[in-house]
Amino acid sequence: LARYKDIRRLRAFKLAAVGRGTARALAAFNLAADFVPPKATVETLARKMLEELELRGACVVRIRGNLADGTFETRLRAAGVRVLALTLYRTRPRLWPEGLKAKLLEHPPHAMIFTSGSSLAGLFANLTARQVRKLAAGAVIASIGPMTTKALRSRGLRVSLEAKEHTVAALVKALAERRP
Repeated sequence: LARYKDIRRLRAFKLAAVGRGTARALAAFNLAADFVPPKATVETLARKMLEELELRGACVVRIRGNLADGTFETRLRAAGVRVLALTLYRTRPRLWPEGLKAKLLEHPPHAMIFTSGSSLAGLFANLTARQVRKLAAGAVIASIGPMTTKALRSRGLRVSLEAKEHTVAALVKALAERRP
């Protein structure tokens, strides 16, 4: 848009958001999501778009990060929809400052909250699998949604709870309401 200096060039495009959080992020740029599925997952987004939108002849452009899986693209392509996946950002784990790992292992958490697969990747970038298992052994493992739960289970972690609504607020609420 900076190149063309006229946002009206977007009028021919329809915008979909995976959930209300993404829709709010679009709204911050004065862009309204035309389609938001009832459940904030890429699987639901793909299924509902196929069920409710006329996609024949359309080219769907998916803006994604480097850690996104191909579920969305696979579902739409299987239905004959052209999909262009654009990886526009990269998520890289941040290495922890000196001494943090030792403090964490000395004082393991009561709960571990995961809001994405990349938060899990960040944990494993800083700890060995054995250290993660040690931390997780006595902790409640809380997941924001099904894709994060899938990532946790693929690493051998037992998920204690998954937010019904896939938002940070719902995840925190579910954790607060959890009986010890």
